[in-house]
Amino acid sequence: MTLTEFLTARIDEDEAAARPFRNALGDVKPWRCDEVGGKVRQVGQQEFGLPDVVSESDTHLTAVHIARHDPARILAECEAKRQLIERVGNPDWAGFRILALPHADHPDYRPEWRP
Repeated sequence: MTLTEFLTARIDEDEAAARPFRNALGDVKPWRCDEVGGKVRQVGQQEFGLPDVVSESDTHLTAVHIARHDPARILAECEAKRQLIERVGNPDWAGFRILALPHADHPDYRPEWRP
């Protein structure tokens, strides 16, 4: 497995986790955390009869973390990473190695990919 293949597989995994949150039009609404408490809500007008609360946690800090990693943001990050990989096109570029660092604990990660 090449570094490019490794990164593309991680992007695919992130996209697969975020895709189920799309509505019938394919849109994904950003999430926000309530000012107080552990509720995470979708931003904007909700489809008829659907609640805006997407998650509840015991702590506000957990809710903030969940809201910060909403599916809309994850899908946008995946697209940005795909464009970066496509535009650079050089798997030996140090930036690819840096992109792989968050996945250093993955079983397919190779030590020689460290920047």
